[in-house]
Amino acid sequence: MAILSTFSVRASVSASPHLTSGERSKEASTQKVGLLQWKIVQHKTRIQILEEQIQLLRTHEFG
Repeated sequence: MAILSTFSVRASVSASPHLTSGERSKEASTQKVGLLQWKIVQHKTRIQILEEQIQLLRTHEFG
């Protein structure tokens, strides 16, 4: 998945020929940061779901 994500970032930045090399680099970095922020949110959401499931299991087991 990471390979596809990196490829899509590079492809979208390369599709902007009007940008200078520095601007393309900055744009790629910005897109990578956005992608990483999205992944963090997804992982935090998954962690929260797992914590809620653990709590429900504990309540059921010891309740």
